[in-house]
Amino acid sequence: MFPVGIDVSKNTLDLCMLYDGIKGRIKTRNIQNNRHSVENILRWLRLQHCGPEDVHVVMEATGVYHERLATELHDAGFRVSLAGNDSNLLIVFYVQIMPDDFVMQLHRF
Repeated sequence: MFPVGIDVSKNTLDLCMLYDGIKGRIKTRNIQNNRHSVENILRWLRLQHCGPEDVHVVMEATGVYHERLATELHDAGFRVSLAGNDSNLLIVFYVQIMPDDFVMQLHRF
């Protein structure tokens, strides 16, 4: 399963697919956010030899701009996850994986 992150804005969708997790290789694509977005995403994924069953899409819940895209991707057979816009969760995650000495230095300030 390939993770695909989508940064959703009013006019564009920025896609990033991790296709080699060991080496950290990614492929990116910028697509216009319009009624043809899902068709364009499917076309791009076919070029990467991926179908909806091979991909897990993650996008941030950004006001109303993500709603149509998330629904259409789900209806097309994609696994779709919406990430909350609370960046504190990311901070907690990164603090948990930091070395203790580094965390202690952060708390000194």
